[in-house]
Amino acid sequence: MIPNCSQQSAVYPRSEASKFSLHLPTLVLRESTILILSFIIHLWQFQLMKCYVWSIALYGAETWTLRATDQKHLESLEMWCWRGIEKISWTDHVRNEEVLLKVKSRGISYMK
Repeated sequence: MIPNCSQQSAVYPRSEASKFSLHLPTLVLRESTILILSFIIHLWQFQLMKCYVWSIALYGAETWTLRATDQKHLESLEMWCWRGIEKISWTDHVRNEEVLLKVKSRGISYMK
């Protein structure tokens, strides 16, 4: 008969250290799973942005006369999207260069 782990018996006494060591692998597994899932979610968000947002925003761009105001609006759209994906609020006062470095540091080439 296998003893029930939730009940402490006189035959199988558990110390506080053994209780912690029993739960440690599940904690590590949960943290690594969360990290993997967050990376997959970010990768998915980058791919969606590349596929849908940029294809719609740049539709017919070959025929555009790109003025300074158009370029500014496209850069504003890009930064708005990256800040939304990275969950950076405009009240955090993070410079655009820092946001782009954070996106590049993830190792994902966002403009292919």
